[in-house]
Amino acid sequence: MRETKILLFLILAGFILSCTKQENPQIEAHGILDSTQIKISSKIPGRITEIYYEEGQRVKKGDLLFRIDCKDLELQLRQSEINLQISETQYKLIKKGARKEDIEQIRYSAEILKTNLEIAKNDFERARNLYAANAISKKALEDSELRVKVIEKQLEATNENLKKVSNISREEEIESARLKIESTKVAIEILKERISECDVFSPVDGVVTSRIFNTGEIINAGSTVYLITDNSRIFLKVYLKEKEVFKVKINDQARIRVDGIDREFPARVSYISDVAEFTPRNVYTKDERVKLVFMVKLIIENSDGLLKPGLPADALFPTLR
Repeated sequence: MRETKILLFLILAGFILSCTKQENPQIEAHGILDSTQIKISSKIPGRITEIYYEEGQRVKKGDLLFRIDCKDLELQLRQSEINLQISETQYKLIKKGARKEDIEQIRYSAEILKTNLEIAKNDFERARNLYAANAISKKALEDSELRVKVIEKQLEATNENLKKVSNISREEEIESARLKIESTKVAIEILKERISECDVFSPVDGVVTSRIFNTGEIINAGSTVYLITDNSRIFLKVYLKEKEVFKVKINDQARIRVDGIDREFPARVSYISDVAEFTPRNVYTKDERVKLVFMVKLIIENSDGLLKPGLPADALFPTLR
């Protein structure tokens, strides 16, 4: 009779225990807390003139971290601004064309040359008649002929110059001058943008975890000057077995426990790997390390800064599907 009561008690206890597990199902996994490290670099090369934060100091988004010497860029900007003024002046002159006084002066010179040419031709014709009558020498005749040819060349050159001055404001020349102005304006904008990049600001709130360069050192474009850790959002990578991973979905909620902190932290599943892998060595689990698992990443809000990268943590997924 006693043995029967014991057996019934064990069966009842097992039933209660199984019901409790069904009412509070959960998956438990383990990992190491980590955070996002941001590399702060300069887009332009140059010498660091000022550096404002040391390792361990907190920075806010928008804080000035360091400054690059940009005197050369400022001189180039000034030169480009002067070039723009010159280009705009030349454009106005070309668009306006030659002065009316200049054109009239050249036209007047051409009229005088035409008159002189008629006189020279009459003189040459008279010289030919005199030479035929043996009244003048051959050299006098040749000089008269040469004077006609010289005036003809002068008149030809003057007419070409008049034509050029009259057509100095051709559409192609005006457009070329306008495009030169636009090109200079673009160069100025590029230089202004590069000068603005001499000041490097923090893109996030965080803590300076490493400073690689010092004031006075010359860096290349893209060289990392600071490492800033964003502890406002900690993440945890855990590894679930195949039978567990299919019960967890993206955006599922979870609870995080950390030794030494008497509270739980809410977390959200942000990523589930599609590829199975062997459990990494740096993750401790209750089972053997040789089993295939799937990586699950959880985002943990850490606005109060209690959680620190490197701490071991437990993730509890309370809902099974």
